[in-house]
This record gives sequence, C-alpha cells and structure tokens, in this order.
Amino acid sequence: MRIVLIALLLALPLWAEGEPVTPGIKLNKAYGQARLADQQRCIVEYDVRSVGGAGIVLFIWGAKDPPERPRRVWRFDKPNDSRQLFMNDLPLSLYSLRGVAIDREGKPVALPSPFIALEYGGWKAWRDVQPDTAAQPDTFADAGRLTPENMEDRPQVVVLPGANVCGYGKSIVLTAAIKNLPADEQVLWEVEGEGDIKVMNQGQAVFTAPTDMVGQSLSRVIVRSRRYPDVYGTASVLLTDVKEGDNPGVR
Repeated sequence: MRIVLIALLLALPLWAEGEPVTPGIKLNKAYGQARLADQQRCIVEYDVRSVGGAGIVLFIWGAKDPPERPRRVWRFDKPNDSRQLFMNDLPLSLYSLRGVAIDREGKPVALPSPFIALEYGGWKAWRDVQPDTAAQPDTFADAGRLTPENMEDRPQVVVLPGANVCGYGKSIVLTAAIKNLPADEQVLWEVEGEGDIKVMNQGQAVFTAPTDMVGQSLSRVIVRSRRYPDVYGTASVLLTDVKEGDNPGVR
C-alpha cells in the first residue's frame, strides 16, 4: 500500500478539479512552514474527517531526496489526532512534509495535502543547501510555446533561486517562469513571513528584508498563477545577519 501512496504522489497534477484534497496539516501549530530547533518536540495535528478519511499517512523528504524515496513514513489510524513525530535521529537540514488521507484498509481517499516546509535545526539546517544562482528557468516570454492543450507535462510555476540567504535591510532578485500554461497567463507575487516584495515585471521581483530584525527568520516567496491558484512556485529566504558577498543573491 505504501507503493500505491507514493505512486499517487508522483502522479499528482498541480490541480484536479472536483477531486477531494487531504486537508492541510499543522506542524507545531503552524501551516505551510515550520521551524524546529535541534531535539525540539515535533507535534503534528490533522483532521481528515471532511474527506471521509479514517487515518493519514505522512511522508517527509530531505531537500535532496527524490520524490519516490521519502526519508520517513508515518501512519496514524485515527481520523483526527495530535501526534508526536520522532525526528531526533534525522540530520539537521531542510525538509518537506505532506500527508494523504486513507480509509481503514490504508487506501487513499483524497489527493495529498499541501506541503509543509520544515527547517530543522535553525541556521544549521542550511549548511548543505547552497543557493543556485547560475541556473535560470525558461524566460517568461518563452512560455507561449507551452500550453496544457499541447503538452503532456503538468503546469508549473518555477521560482529561482529556490533557496536564498538575505541580510537585514538587503535585497535579492527573484525570477519566475511558467510552463505548460497559456502565454497570456498572469502571476501574483506574495510573501509568507517577514519581508516585502516589489514586482518589477511578471517574471521578476525584488525581495527586501526588514532592517529592524533580531535573530533569524525564514520567509517564503510564493508566485501563484492568477487563473489557477493551485499552481504556484516558491522560494525560501533565510533572513539573518550576513555581510554583503556571503551569498551571491544578496544585493
């Protein structure tokens, strides 16, 4: 049954109109993104009764893990609960987590939940993650060659660099591209967490960190299709006291 669930994750389109979706799960009271210190307790809360679920299967991936090989899998056989996830033996790093509602036999009854981005270990989680500023996505204008009608690949919004470090009061430039969407598709830029975004054009924006910060904070920039809100891309920004030149993306 685990193979069936992983196959569902791999085959999942970015949206499926009319299909039930596993409700979002909380990690230490947070949706969307969470931060855990080393050895800190990790509590997950879920409720799948609205989609007829009898339980849930949770998957977690490391930043470099392939989709077909989750780092760990948990199964809980109650329709709603609050449970502790034991992660003390996992290395400090960046992870992503999502769940699939299941019936009493362990079969999926809904599409997977939205991802939770997890920073495990504070700044140490970023030691093995290097911002990639060399690779660039297809330009926004080139997306006219790709549409849902003439391509088999699923629609995408890509944001680069995907992982960034930004000093207080500094700015970074982010680039967005769409794939397999109509050429006239518009996107919306938003920030989840600290910081501001200034849109230069549809395919480029400048993120600026606050100047009056203490300690570190993790923000997420979301670029979402206006026509299909469930189609979006993200970039993570670690806000910290770095000097200019520490990160190629810092301005």
